[in-house]
Amino acid sequence: MGLCLAGLIGTDQLYIEQERAREEAFSYLRKAVKDEPKEPRWQVHLGQGLTKAGRFDEAEKAYAAAAELSGGHLGLLMQWGKALRLAGRPAEASQVYARVIQRKASPAAWLAASEALTEARDTINAAFAYEKAYPETGRPDFAWAHLADLHIALEQYDRAAAFNARLRDKNPDDADAGLRDANLMRWMGDIDGAKVLLADLWAKNPAHGGVAAALLQDGEGAPRRVAEKIARDETANQSERRRCAFALCHYADRVNEIDAAWSWAVLANSLYPPAAQTLKELREMLDKAVAAYHLMPDAEAAEGARDTKMVYLIGPPRSGGSLLQTIIARHPGARSVGERGALLSSLKQLLYDSEKMAAQIEDLAAADIAGMTRAVGMADVFVDKTPHHFLLAGLLEKVHGGAVFVAPHREIKDMAVSLFFHEFGEAFPFTRALPDIQEYLDFHDAALVRWREAGVSIVSHNHDRFVGDTQARDAALFNALGLSWTDDILKDLAKDGAGGGVSKKHKGHGERYARHLEEAGFRD
Repeated sequence: MGLCLAGLIGTDQLYIEQERAREEAFSYLRKAVKDEPKEPRWQVHLGQGLTKAGRFDEAEKAYAAAAELSGGHLGLLMQWGKALRLAGRPAEASQVYARVIQRKASPAAWLAASEALTEARDTINAAFAYEKAYPETGRPDFAWAHLADLHIALEQYDRAAAFNARLRDKNPDDADAGLRDANLMRWMGDIDGAKVLLADLWAKNPAHGGVAAALLQDGEGAPRRVAEKIARDETANQSERRRCAFALCHYADRVNEIDAAWSWAVLANSLYPPAAQTLKELREMLDKAVAAYHLMPDAEAAEGARDTKMVYLIGPPRSGGSLLQTIIARHPGARSVGERGALLSSLKQLLYDSEKMAAQIEDLAAADIAGMTRAVGMADVFVDKTPHHFLLAGLLEKVHGGAVFVAPHREIKDMAVSLFFHEFGEAFPFTRALPDIQEYLDFHDAALVRWREAGVSIVSHNHDRFVGDTQARDAALFNALGLSWTDDILKDLAKDGAGGGVSKKHKGHGERYARHLEEAGFRD
């Protein structure tokens, strides 16, 4: 025990001495900066040291100073952009990379810009930059695949299919490209064609985890053992294990194996990498956004956007937003922009500077309209369903005057099970345990209350009542949004990516798993 304690004390002492030496080094560098204020290399050394110490906000400032002192040296601009990304400011990083590209475009600069834009959730421009990074002549297979995935994220399935076709033409037996093709066929309404393709892929690739998972999702039990082997293999890739575990969860749920479904969901949710975002950060963002809302002037319609209406669906994931987006986007003159996060990213960076935000409101509106128009074409109404927009609803109203907000919701236990049973990206680490789901949903409700109290009008949309009597409720919903209703809007919904159209199949999930929810401490 004494030796262990001595070892801990020695480790702490070493850490203290290293920190002391590091701070001493920083003090010398800061003195050099002060003594030679026009010499960029001291700022570079300071930036490098601060980056190694994980002090990215300070490092970014040092690289910014070095870049400006050097007259915009391209290498220093690239380092500055990287520091901004490490500091969690990818939108600003993309602007720095744009300066590099304007002066001397290169594949490395275009790629860095694409990565920053992806992090900033500006997928439209990320895809454009990635195409520039890897020109069509000689484009490697992984680049064709990534471009297809970027356009899938944009819900531009025709373009995604065109990129994926290059892979399929080169190698018809490529299981990953074939699986992507099957998913694209499904999303574009060709369910039967997707099933035929999946069966062919399975016959040729009987050990492929992705194909096995896709077939299980369709209710085909044949790949069950393959998926189980992958999901339980601790040496396998975690994302592959997670995908198979979620597929096994859905299959077991479909065949009413309640305990098995829950066990697979528990395993799947344990296979995520560490969370990059916390609810504490989201609470802080909401606080800053509400405070900024009261300081912002009302929006003046940007040039070219005076007749454009924004409809924001700001419910949690799995609350019925996808179906609602498809239905609203069928209004004449309306277009869906999926989950577009570019404006979200820009506003997040401006939360710390209300004056700068106020000065940029009109520019943000014009840039956002231009970006959506590039993605989906001109529209009288753009429909966005980015869940995290609930954090910034009031600021979105300031940017786009006349914006309307809808908060879809379902029976809370149904929604909790659905969140726990589905795979999410790093923006939603709150779905991996029932207590976290509870806390997130409670926080979401509280945030809507705060925005309403601040003066933002938000239409509440009960998904369960809606699917129970859709035609009777659609006209009222459209009227609340200031849109006209026609009965043609509900025809052939599945062809527009709404799955089976209006469905009640997920209703009652909460009751089926009531015992598991209760054991996890989840409450109504």
